[in-house]
Amino acid sequence: MGKNLARLARFEPGPRAARWLAEAGVEAAWVYEIPLTTQFRGITARDGLILAGPGGLAEAAPFWNYAPAVAKRWFEGALAIAREGLPVPPAPVALNVTVPIVPPEVASQIVRESGCRTAKVKVADPRANLDADVARVRAVRAALDELWGPGAAINAPGSDGFMRCQPGWAPHEPGVNILATGGNAAGGGDILSIEDGVNPKVGGWGQAPHEVETNAANASGVTQASGGQIRVDVNAAWSLEQARENLPRLVEAADGLEYAEQPCRDLRDLAVLQAEGIAPIAADESIRLAPDPALAIREVVAAGLAAMVIKAMPLRGPAAALQALAQAMAQAFAPTVRRQESLGFATQGFLLETANRDCFRGASAQRGFGGDAKSLPSPIRFHAATAVPRENNADCQITEDGIKTNSERNGTEARPMVVVSSALDSGVGLVAGMSLATMLYQDSDPQTSPSLAGTQKSAPGERFSPSIMNPQPSVAMGLGTGRLMRGGILVEEPRLENGCLIPPIKPQLNLDLPAPDAELSARWRERLEMIAGI
Repeated sequence: MGKNLARLARFEPGPRAARWLAEAGVEAAWVYEIPLTTQFRGITARDGLILAGPGGLAEAAPFWNYAPAVAKRWFEGALAIAREGLPVPPAPVALNVTVPIVPPEVASQIVRESGCRTAKVKVADPRANLDADVARVRAVRAALDELWGPGAAINAPGSDGFMRCQPGWAPHEPGVNILATGGNAAGGGDILSIEDGVNPKVGGWGQAPHEVETNAANASGVTQASGGQIRVDVNAAWSLEQARENLPRLVEAADGLEYAEQPCRDLRDLAVLQAEGIAPIAADESIRLAPDPALAIREVVAAGLAAMVIKAMPLRGPAAALQALAQAMAQAFAPTVRRQESLGFATQGFLLETANRDCFRGASAQRGFGGDAKSLPSPIRFHAATAVPRENNADCQITEDGIKTNSERNGTEARPMVVVSSALDSGVGLVAGMSLATMLYQDSDPQTSPSLAGTQKSAPGERFSPSIMNPQPSVAMGLGTGRLMRGGILVEEPRLENGCLIPPIKPQLNLDLPAPDAELSARWRERLEMIAGI
C-alpha cells in the first residue's frame, strides 16, 4: 500500500446546521478528502462529512452535483446511524471488483490482484469509445478465466473425492437447482458431488453433505459455466437505441453478462431491454436519484428487472433502505412470502426463493442471455434472486405515465437480485453498506437491534434455516471501492481478503491525518446550511 494521502479535520457547521445536527444527537463532525487512484465519475478526489454521536461514526458525502433535497437523504441516514448506531454489526461480504476506465492491461491486472470472482466494468464514459469498452471487457473476461477457468465453477475433486465450490452455499430446499459458484479442491468450501450425473450433494461449510433433488440438465450444467461473472455499469449514458446496438457487443466480449447496470436513464427503457432479453438489466440511478426512492424500488420490482443496485446512504441509511426493500417486495410478491425469524429472512427471504424454477431447467449450460426471452444466466452463476424476462407480463404495464402494476400477483415471478453498492464511500460509509448487506443475506435478529424496532418478526415457534449465504453472500456486493482511493480516514480500514471485504473491529478515525484545504470546509459549511434549511 502506498502513502496515505487522506486528509481529515474537525468541521464547524454554520448556525442553522449546528442546531439541526445537535438536535439529532450529533456530538462532533469532521470533513475529509481522499485523492483517487484514477478519475471516477469525473472526479479525482472524494470528500464528505463524518458525523459522530452516541451510536458511532456515520458518513454523509452526497456528490456535489446532487440537489439539496437529494443530498439531505444522505444526511438523514447519517444522523440515524450517529444517533442509534448501525442496524446490525457488519459481517464479511463477497465483492465485485470495480474496473474503472483504464487500458485493457490495467483492467486485467486489477482483476487478477483483487481475488474477486465478479468484476463490474465501467463503460460508456466520455473518455473511451465502445471499442475501448469492448477491449476492456475482453481483458476482464480473460483475467477471470485465467483465475477461475472457463469451466472452473467446480474443479477437480479433493482427497475426499468431493468437488468443492465457493464457501457459503448450503442446500436450499428440494427441487431447487444446485448452484456451485467456483472454488478449489484444496481450499474447501461447500461440497458438491455428482452421482450418475444426476443428484448433486451439497453440504454447508464444514458440514455433512445433503442430497438435493435436481435433474440431468442441472447436473450437466454444473461443469460448463464460467467461474467468473462480469457486470457492466453504463451510468444511464445511452438511449434505448444505443443500448440495443451496444449491449450485444459487450455481452459477446464478456461471454455473457451477469447484468448491465442502468444502460438508460428512463425506467421504461430498462423494462423494454429486460423484456427483449439482450442482457439482464439492473437499476441504480432509477432508484438513487428518484424523488421518492421507496416508490422507485417498487417500480423497479414491477418492471421485472433482473437486479437492483442500492446504496445505503442515498436511501436514508441501512435501516430505511431495508424497510423500503421489504415493503416493495411484500407488495409485489405477498402471496409467496414466508415469515421467518431472522430479519434478513423475515423481510428479504423471498429474495432468495426461486419463483419460476421450471424456466431454469434446460438452460443450465447457457452463459448470459442469448437473445431469447426465456434464456437465463447459467445456473452455475445463478443467484436465487435472478429475474426472468416476462413473456406476458400482465403485472407490469409500460405506459406513457410510467410503470403500472396490478394489485394482485400470481406468485410465479422471480425476484430481482439486490446488490449493495458503494457510493465511492470512505471506510465509514463502506461499513454502513456492509451492515445493509449483512441484513439482506445473513441472519440478523431485529429483537437484538434497537434501530430495527418495529420491523417484521416471525410468529412464535416459526423458524427458517439460517442464511444459505453464511459466512459470505453469494451475491457479490459493490463495496470494494476502497481500492480506488489513495488512503483512508480510519485507523483500521475495511480490508480486501480473498475476494471478500472484512470490516474493522471498531471504526475509529485517524486523527493524526493532515487537514484538507480550508476552502473545502467552507464549501461544506455553505452546503450544509442550505440542506439544513430544507
